[in-house]
Amino acid sequence: MKRTFGWNLKRAIEKFGFTPTELPPNATHECGKLYWNGYWQKFYKVLKINENDILNHVTVEWEDGTTTTHCTKLDTGRDWMLTPATAI
Repeated sequence: MKRTFGWNLKRAIEKFGFTPTELPPNATHECGKLYWNGYWQKFYKVLKINENDILNHVTVEWEDGTTTTHCTKLDTGRDWMLTPATAI
């Protein structure tokens, strides 16, 4: 069964022209990629991944411009990878 978008994700798709893609079961963060956080209901861009520790800390820039570092893995049941709209 295909997943559906929540209201906030639908708004982000309409506003920014994102194309959301479901994540595979073993998905991990990739530098430079955009993701939708299903828990916080906002998107972020991965700036840096520190793989030199057990927790794999990820530094991200949230849609409001704030930058944080966390070690939360992707939730493949709620999160999405976002592809930004391209200029024609």
